[in-house]
Amino acid sequence: TESPSLPLTEIWKSALDNGLKEGVLLHDFREAFDIVNHRILQEKLKAAGTSGDLLSWLTDSVYLEQFVQIQETSSNPKSQVWGSPRFNIRVLGPKLFSTLANDLTESITDGTYYLIADDTTIYFLSENIDDLSQTPQSILVQVHTWCLSFRLVL
Repeated sequence: TESPSLPLTEIWKSALDNGLKEGVLLHDFREAFDIVNHRILQEKLKAAGTSGDLLSWLTDSVYLEQFVQIQETSSNPKSQVWGSPRFNIRVLGPKLFSTLANDLTESITDGTYYLIADDTTIYFLSENIDDLSQTPQSILVQVHTWCLSFRLVL
């Protein structure tokens, strides 16, 4: 959508007006809501101060147990560790993913990070165009390292 990007376009316009060069990396986490590790999300929710009934509700809503039943015989239930929660993903999915990704900014040292749900914009400014040619690779390595720690796909 256009409205969340308006602050960025103003920043970029001002930078260009001041003679700066800019680079932008746009990233959409592939199937972000389907690849979230539930245990990691639960730990991040606890670290963010979520507790009690709300944490229990979110945990119960996210964790699914699956089993196979053939006639009278069924397998032992197995927890689904990955994937979309049972509730409406359009409502809570982006907020939960933002909770998971809230520390991505600490991992990126070479640019400025802007996250809306699973869409990430990282921009970097410089007076020298040559600086901009090496910065994207450095940022991608930083994002990739962060993704590995949370078992996400870049």
